[in-house]
Amino acid sequence: MFEVSYLVDVFEKTLFDTVYHEHLAYHSVKPLRDFFASIGMELIAAERVDSHGGSLRGTAQKAGGPRPVESSVAERIAHDAALGLDKSDTLRAFGARIDAVGAALNERLRGLKADGKSIAAFGAPAKATTLMYHFGIGPFNVFGPGMRETDYRVLPNFASRIKAGLPLNVYGSGDQTRTFCYITDAMVGFLLVVLKGVPGEAYNIGNPKPEISMIDLVKEIERVASSKVEYNIVEYPDSYPADEPNRRCPDIRKARLQLDYDPAVELDEGLKRFLDWADAVYTGEQ
Repeated sequence: MFEVSYLVDVFEKTLFDTVYHEHLAYHSVKPLRDFFASIGMELIAAERVDSHGGSLRGTAQKAGGPRPVESSVAERIAHDAALGLDKSDTLRAFGARIDAVGAALNERLRGLKADGKSIAAFGAPAKATTLMYHFGIGPFNVFGPGMRETDYRVLPNFASRIKAGLPLNVYGSGDQTRTFCYITDAMVGFLLVVLKGVPGEAYNIGNPKPEISMIDLVKEIERVASSKVEYNIVEYPDSYPADEPNRRCPDIRKARLQLDYDPAVELDEGLKRFLDWADAVYTGEQ
């Protein structure tokens, strides 16, 4: 007898936030039946259970063993097939459903922010981390090695286009300003909140310096890379949030005072580390 993560539950309940490095396989019944047959065994029962948001409990025996194959195996296989879990269009539709969840969540968060409200949280469960990373929800422009090429944030976007030999796209006027916090400084800040933070208090973790325009960021990348970087000023895409601020800079005075938080990696050094990594890992596919 065994239990595994059931692809049906992931699909029907949109449990994408369970998909991370510890959970690499999500099973449906027909492949499991065929797997056991390939090693001289047979799947004789398949039961849907509620553990971990939805799992499959199976029973197997040596082929030709004393127990009959229960009807649950055929029933589960039929149910899986009816959902089209073996079809690429089904999985693309699942991806679109995830994107819709992300758009709704980000819209809700922007609304709360516009109302002057804040959200406090405790702990860092893997599911929450997966959700926040996939939807681009998180601290003030943290960057560094490990960012997905399709992240759509400015630095992965720029690095991907540099890899492809394409001009960078700078949205709007290019005068909007941002700050950037290297990942090691962010992780130190998060740990300081856990170890020294006042219960119930919220802290801004980021790097307030330098506050840099997008055009000046291109020039900084050009300086760090020691090569010419072409760029175009383009209109914001339709998917860009209408209420995106022209200026984004964290006030970390509270974290400095209460946590002794002090980001140490300068922007040029962080950019060099990130761009060197991205050049080795990114493909440049647009």
